[in-house]
Amino acid sequence: MNEQELDQIYYELEEIEAILGILASIEHDLPPQYIGIVASHYHCKVINIRKMIKKKLDKMIPLAEQ
Repeated sequence: MNEQELDQIYYELEEIEAILGILASIEHDLPPQYIGIVASHYHCKVINIRKMIKKKLDKMIPLAEQ
């Protein structure tokens, strides 16, 4: 992974962390369906980040074994 890709992942995770922190602090004030909608959106973002990392790791591992 290059620096730009790591930077992108870092800031995507920072956004997710911030949103989850906000939800945790106001969870009693929001209807459950709103929390579910936001959770679903960020769940998809986490899945995409993990796929991106996995793809990069798969490319790196064969190189390390040579």
